[in-house]
Amino acid sequence: MISEKVQLLCASDAGCRYRLSFLNTGTPERSRLLPSLEMMVDAEAVVKKQQEKEASAKKGFGAMTVPTNPAASNGRKNDKPPHGNAHMSSIDLSSSDAVSEHGADQLDTILRLNSVSGLHTDLVPSHCCGQKVTSFLGLWPEVAMINHSCAPNALRVLLGDRMLVRATRNLLKGEEVTLSYLSLPGPGQGLEFSPVNERRRMLQDSHGFECNCYRCKLELSQPPEVQAAVQSVHDWLSDADLLTKTRSALTAKDLVVLEQLKAELLGRVAQLEKEFEAQAVTTEVRLWLKASAYGLYELLANCQDVGNESDPGQLAQLTPLMALVAPGSEAHLLLTLERLLRAGQIAKTSPETEQAAKECILAHSLRYGKVSDASLTKIMGIMGSLDACLGRYSLENLAITKL
Repeated sequence: MISEKVQLLCASDAGCRYRLSFLNTGTPERSRLLPSLEMMVDAEAVVKKQQEKEASAKKGFGAMTVPTNPAASNGRKNDKPPHGNAHMSSIDLSSSDAVSEHGADQLDTILRLNSVSGLHTDLVPSHCCGQKVTSFLGLWPEVAMINHSCAPNALRVLLGDRMLVRATRNLLKGEEVTLSYLSLPGPGQGLEFSPVNERRRMLQDSHGFECNCYRCKLELSQPPEVQAAVQSVHDWLSDADLLTKTRSALTAKDLVVLEQLKAELLGRVAQLEKEFEAQAVTTEVRLWLKASAYGLYELLANCQDVGNESDPGQLAQLTPLMALVAPGSEAHLLLTLERLLRAGQIAKTSPETEQAAKECILAHSLRYGKVSDASLTKIMGIMGSLDACLGRYSLENLAITKL
């Protein structure tokens, strides 16, 4: 049991206990008033100094008392913790028997709310290091303290046993770094492409807070007719019979059923666009709303892909929405790579291929940083060996040597 391993680690590692004491415990008070990362760093520095003094003191004399509530101490003299953190209920994990006192149930709650897991480790680093691709679950306290946004400006990348957080756009000085909690495996996975009420409900149920990020506020500010139109798309796509019918038709490549489904999908897209027009929804807001109805456009592309209509234009409808909500994600990389491969099949040198190449390179650089052409080609080769979102082509077919 993972909590048992954490118990053993915490019993022998004071640093582990201090970090855990800062994390969300699921209580309403802690969910509202989480300490900052700066407070964690400051408190840990104070604790280390105290431990050094304790270690250097003579036996029986001069032993320093370790704070029982490091989350409420920011290590600065006469400094009040911001946002009322001094009154927060904190998990006391500062003594060696504290973990046993709280038990595995409390640790399970901490892990459920703060751990990061995945169905597989990052494919590119694993391949480059010759490591086996496997599922993972881990707790990185500093990463766990980064707040959620449905429009995140950063992403997580697992490198060995280290969790790297990379910004996916230029950040303003003092701007908060945010991650998406909905991109992690679990009941909320995939809901980053759902309407605002669905996202907020899941976050409330799973993490105990009501999301008020930029995207949520933007969608909630739209006319009720617009919100209802996006929600109706989600409800329709969630129908179990539709999912079964669609899956069977795509697997069997039943063109008759897929043509019928495509006609209905096109009708729903037109209906949604008509509502946007009627309510004078701006271009920026439309992109966010389309991202919340992403499944509609993705299913349409999949239906069209079975016939002879496959072209980069289908993916050109999807990539901006993916880049908006999940920039630098593996799905983003696969989607932009697939678009580039399809464009290259039509014409290796064309405005469409050039634009697709730019978007593909940007997506890969968001995740792995700026790399040489040789490294980029190697990375794309690894990604290209996987099952792409709508995959038909490969790097070998396109024979890309330099982008």
